[in-house]
Amino acid sequence: MRKPVHKILVLTLCAALFLSGCNTDKPAQITLSPVEIERLENAGKLSDVSDIIALLSDDVKYSECDDDNDLMPYFGGLACADREFCIVSHGGESYVLFRYDHIGNPGDLASVGGLTKEYSGNTLNVNVAPVFKGKIEIGCFTGAVYANCIVKLDREIDALTVDDYKYTEYDGGIVRVGKKYGALDENMNVIVPIKYDILVNFSSPGSEHTYYRFSEKGHNGIMDGDFNIILEPQYSNIVFVNDDEFVVMEYNTGGDTTLETSSNRMISAVDRSGNVICGPIDGFIDAAENFNNIARQAIFSRGGNKGVIDEDLNVIIEPEYDSIWKEGTDTYIFYVVTKNDAHAVFDTKGVQKTAFENLTAYEVGEKYRNSIKVR
Repeated sequence: MRKPVHKILVLTLCAALFLSGCNTDKPAQITLSPVEIERLENAGKLSDVSDIIALLSDDVKYSECDDDNDLMPYFGGLACADREFCIVSHGGESYVLFRYDHIGNPGDLASVGGLTKEYSGNTLNVNVAPVFKGKIEIGCFTGAVYANCIVKLDREIDALTVDDYKYTEYDGGIVRVGKKYGALDENMNVIVPIKYDILVNFSSPGSEHTYYRFSEKGHNGIMDGDFNIILEPQYSNIVFVNDDEFVVMEYNTGGDTTLETSSNRMISAVDRSGNVICGPIDGFIDAAENFNNIARQAIFSRGGNKGVIDEDLNVIIEPEYDSIWKEGTDTYIFYVVTKNDAHAVFDTKGVQKTAFENLTAYEVGEKYRNSIKVR
């Protein structure tokens, strides 16, 4: 059984994650042709689609290898945010490959002006000298953020630090090429076809197992930690309950169940085999919801109004409110509900604890929290 993996390997310019609301001189996302999409789906290794990866990459490069074309596809498998490295033999030499990021520095990355190397036992310590184009607005990267670095090794290593940040050796994970997701093993072989619209870690804190939610043509399913499909993609939304139970929202004829205003929405609780444990009930539950709280409850919608259900799909607070805000800690939670711009507090048994007041939801929540402390 392969080690559970929690990372996402992004093969497009990772700075795009920070570009919302910014003016950028970057070109629009390249749209892949049907032939390229088919090649992605059938790829056995990342190197099979290195030309497609190159189309989607806009990273700066630093290389100590004169002939590095065969090395570039490896950067598709190195996670942007996870600080990973891999060691590759090429042309009789060994190289360590890693992605340097300058997030937190004052400008767009123009190039890597050089780097220094220092060995300490089996650890290579690298310090990078970035060159910037100019200052940027905070949180608004308009150019390259990452540099693909190919560094020649003078001896064997098993650990790497870059600018005092510890990097870990690559061991596989979720991969994204353009707008399609798949998964790789530690040797960057494709173990899940790069064809899904979504493939994300779905486990909850405290879970004993790793799960992944995936989506194909708008339908969601679940894979286990070895990327075996355990729930076929047939649900509009899936919410994690525990290792043996998921709350799902099924597609039904007559309405678009991805919208809260749609009709014919049914919520059920199912086990790992898709067998219905309880339900269905009428309603909508957002994929961002979870039951990971002391009350094992979540907010849902019905007819555009908000309510609360527990993991057995019992309605705790009837869906008749404009909005509901869940507040609390590891030891208690309560709900601030809104109706006609007034707010009141309900407990996890559905009992109204305060009168509706024309204060902000935050003020009502703080007032109730302070009253609990007094008691």
